[in-house]
Amino acid sequence: MLLAKGQLPGPLAISQCPPYIYCSSEEDTETAEGGYSFICQHGPQECVGNQMLACAKKYITVEKDYVDFNICVMSSDDPPNSGEACSAEVGIEVWPSISACWTSVEGEQLLHEVGVKTRALDPVLDYVPWMVSDGVSRPRCNN
Repeated sequence: MLLAKGQLPGPLAISQCPPYIYCSSEEDTETAEGGYSFICQHGPQECVGNQMLACAKKYITVEKDYVDFNICVMSSDDPPNSGEACSAEVGIEVWPSISACWTSVEGEQLLHEVGVKTRALDPVLDYVPWMVSDGVSRPRCNN
């Protein structure tokens, strides 16, 4: 089922996006600056986009706005470079904070935190999409 922007079926919490375990093929590598480097399944641009979405999750505090932003980014022809346009389309005013974050150690740390949480899921995430509600995997929702 595809959800169109602004058409959520009711209360919905996306606890973490993106599906990190399919982003990184191995453990993250800590850098001297205190951040992390990632190896992504679909290349460096995937890491860039995932890091932007991790930052957006922190700075977009209204869940509906975050979901709309995420849908806009993931629906674009160039997701890693669509953040500013999607911020304007959704009407959020925190793009400067997201932009500063996703090109910094802060963004690397946030994406790493998503990875730690994803790797700790029980049962283990083995395909996408993967539903998690209140910290619990919901296999019946995933089928």
